[in-house]
Amino acid sequence: NASNRHSLKGRYFQVNHSNNTSQASRSNLYYIEYQYQKHFKKNLTMTTGLVANYCAAFADIYGEDDHTSSNEGFFAQFDKKIKKTTLSFGARYELFRMDEDKDQSKPVFRAGMNHQLAKASFVRASFGQGYRYHLVPGLEDGLRSWYLGPLLTADEEGKRGAGGEG
Repeated sequence: NASNRHSLKGRYFQVNHSNNTSQASRSNLYYIEYQYQKHFKKNLTMTTGLVANYCAAFADIYGEDDHTSSNEGFFAQFDKKIKKTTLSFGARYELFRMDEDKDQSKPVFRAGMNHQLAKASFVRASFGQGYRYHLVPGLEDGLRSWYLGPLLTADEEGKRGAGGEG
């Protein structure tokens, strides 16, 4: 059916940092996303999907402890086109886990508007929430330029925020 579309995307990413200062690290990241899009009458589009990623991080500075984390989520978004304006509303629910620690889950929401002023000119505004998981305490400041994977602490809640653009 021309009004339905399925897509499946996957990715593998590996980073290796070697040096002679006992600060070597290696991380492997696996990512997969399934998306389904359906077009309805009257310019309404629904996009839903599932997403998952898994990370294994190994670093000298962790000592004998290596870390694994996973993040799974599902999402839905609705886009409605009215003449030259498109309105978007969406939600996402995520589950995060690191090592054997307690799972954390959060819903996040977004909304937006895109209006075509001329052939190649648009005005847009959006609002979206996000959720950031904390890195291992004491490592965040010194390792901002290193990719070690999304690491959480078991006793610290993540931070929730919101942002917009216009």
